[in-house]
Amino acid sequence: MKGNEFDVRQAMISHYNSLWWYKRYDEKPDAVDPRISRRAWTYMNEMYGDLDLVNLQRQLLLAEQELGLTWTDIAFSRLLEYLVITKRRIQKNWMIENVQNRMLLPVEDAYIQAAGRLLWQVAGKDQAAQEIQYLAARIYVAGTVWLRESENSERFRLCAVRYLGQIGEVLSRRDLSEDEGLVQKLCEMLSVIQYKENYHIADWTDSNREVKKNMSVLYGICLLQTHVLEEGTGLTFSQDDLAQIAVCIKNYMQKSRKEAVFVTAADTESADYQLEKLKKRFPELHFTGAVHYQKFQSESCRDRLIISSVDLKQKDANIYKITKHVNNEDLAKLEEELKRNQGNSRNWRELLTGNLAWEVNAKDKADAISQICSVLMEKGYASADFEEKLLQREALTPTSIGNRTAVPHVFDEHVRKEFIAVIRLRHRILWDGKEQADLLLVMAARPGRILDASGFLLDCKELYSRDGKIFK
Repeated sequence: MKGNEFDVRQAMISHYNSLWWYKRYDEKPDAVDPRISRRAWTYMNEMYGDLDLVNLQRQLLLAEQELGLTWTDIAFSRLLEYLVITKRRIQKNWMIENVQNRMLLPVEDAYIQAAGRLLWQVAGKDQAAQEIQYLAARIYVAGTVWLRESENSERFRLCAVRYLGQIGEVLSRRDLSEDEGLVQKLCEMLSVIQYKENYHIADWTDSNREVKKNMSVLYGICLLQTHVLEEGTGLTFSQDDLAQIAVCIKNYMQKSRKEAVFVTAADTESADYQLEKLKKRFPELHFTGAVHYQKFQSESCRDRLIISSVDLKQKDANIYKITKHVNNEDLAKLEEELKRNQGNSRNWRELLTGNLAWEVNAKDKADAISQICSVLMEKGYASADFEEKLLQREALTPTSIGNRTAVPHVFDEHVRKEFIAVIRLRHRILWDGKEQADLLLVMAARPGRILDASGFLLDCKELYSRDGKIFK
């Protein structure tokens, strides 16, 4: 137990969690907070039953009230376990003394005071400044239900605005960087990530797996623009960090969708069916309903997009005409027209001019990257250090984006030739953790073309249908 006690303590929690798995869960006492599940309570009772868990939880609730915060269920359970480990350690006189000469970021006074009082209640005596500061940092990075205001987050404003601006450019949503709530949320997330990195606080949820499965394109776009955040903050971003950012952006776009009306001459059942097709194809639009053309009044829809399957007499730039069939061809044409009118011109097709699409039979991730780089070098697209740069990118943040797809990339001023290569793997390989991949979109671009590379993910939806269209 020598050395960096703070890291050792987190390792203990991770180790205990990895060993424990029961199918039988104990009943919880009435005093246990609802945020602690039966499973979590059973685990903590089995592991730390020698301590008064209910009293420690009570002290944590008092700290929550003192700070005016409401922790999430995951954060509350983890803070309680952290306190348990801290109490055990202090009882054995294992104190945080060695911080390995780290330049620790200062924590706001409110968190320092709450941590000091909490430790006094846990240990029955005052604790050293390092002990209090580490607990204060752990409390600060704990997830909260509602957005908190922090003086630490303002330093990231310019970087957050630039990042959201880049994402908005790809998605044709320039309002992303103009929404104060979204900017503030990202600033707070960046501040938390900085404190986690500075204090070596391990905090994981594995939320990225589900996000990548359900929002692979948006996650991929956030991943490809990560360089803006890395350059602006000097931080490294985990897959969970990117997943949380993608969810925030998705939620904002859902709340601020452009309203649209579907005008039709079909019967009610057919109109409802066609409306569902439009909703599925255009999730960025909020359809207020289907209206029969005889009841349609353009005056009441002045600020909405009007998508009509009949020839309306009104002349309006916001009226888009499709056929009465509302088939896939109609939807594709409508999509192109909406993009064109939104001023979204992506030139990713120029990055595909080399016809770089082939199959690879690889045994693992390193083998796949090695084979791909060899071919790219033979074709004159990649330099000798391209493989090393790809692997460096993977070491920072693995580039899997869900649906068995990964986007290994190098965005650098010194890229020899800009390209997008589409690689189909004959057999699935393990890309990261438990995630597999059999489709690789290898990208190389200079900073000025990164938006085009990101737009490729947004436009090429056929890649995710696995029908091989990209190879034709």
